[in-house]
Amino acid sequence: MKQEFLARTFEYVESSSSHMRFVFLTTQDNYTTALRDAAAAISREYGFDLTVGVYMTSELSDPDMRQRLADDLARADFIFGGMIFGEAIVRPLEAQLATLTCPICIIISNPALIRLTRLGKFNLGMISDGKDKEEKKSGLLQSLRPKHGHGEVSRQMNLIKGLSKILKYLPGRFRDLHTYVSAHQF
Repeated sequence: MKQEFLARTFEYVESSSSHMRFVFLTTQDNYTTALRDAAAAISREYGFDLTVGVYMTSELSDPDMRQRLADDLARADFIFGGMIFGEAIVRPLEAQLATLTCPICIIISNPALIRLTRLGKFNLGMISDGKDKEEKKSGLLQSLRPKHGHGEVSRQMNLIKGLSKILKYLPGRFRDLHTYVSAHQF
């Protein structure tokens, strides 16, 4: 599964070199071995070097580790993050990620970081937060808003599963949205 997701990220990377840098940010270390194994398999299959840098948020209080992350982010071809919370980590990371041009996918994290997600033509920073009354909300985004009623989690999960099946066949921004929704499955 992780190998499939890593392989899918290649369509977002505009790199002409034979080397790709993938940065993974998380709170847990249980992904490191699987990611490195998947990177090795992809490197063999596609014939180029894929480097995966894994950073745990607990390590980012160390200035040396923060500098190493900053260096890796500056050279990254793709950045993926999940479960990133805490103001001491989020605010500096938000400033770093905002200046980058590579594709970024942040899931299940502080909303400020999630809004930095951009995959192809899909950009969460461009979606209205609902405060702009002059902008009409699309029916799709309105249907994703929580209704806070009984069975809401089940309703949203069924909606996402159905959406995912349809979006993967649509071109452009919808395909990019499919990739973002699929990232939540990993």
